[in-house]
Amino acid sequence: MRAKIWSLERQKAVMQDKLDLQSEFSSSFKELLPKIDDLKEINNQNLNIREEIPKILKLEREAACSDFKEVMGKANTELVEEVKRNINLTKSFAQVAQSSRDLLPSKRSTRPPPVLNPEAITLVKPKNENVGNFETNKKLITELLRKKDP
Repeated sequence: MRAKIWSLERQKAVMQDKLDLQSEFSSSFKELLPKIDDLKEINNQNLNIREEIPKILKLEREAACSDFKEVMGKANTELVEEVKRNINLTKSFAQVAQSSRDLLPSKRSTRPPPVLNPEAITLVKPKNENVGNFETNKKLITELLRKKDP
């Protein structure tokens, strides 16, 4: 009978330890449950923010593009105005060629002597791809100009 009492006391001690451990767990869970609920709420807010991020990015992109479009529009209009102002001051190559063709061959050119600072630059593209050297092109062009305008 003493053995039975001893085994029952031992079982009681084990059961008491389990009960104490379970009460500690339950108190810990009671403390953690509100924190877990808060974390769930924060997670839901983060999910909402993640859904809003593409919309926010789209709005930002549209705002930036509209600003860029506005700046480019202003720059383009200013450029057009500048070209319109300068168009009266300059002659195109075709206009100069037309006026020189109208001159009689017997008359001496009424052009002023060449100045040190040229008024324009003429870009020439060779007809023949074999003539790609700058010096060769320069010689050909100067010879043609001398023949046409002595």
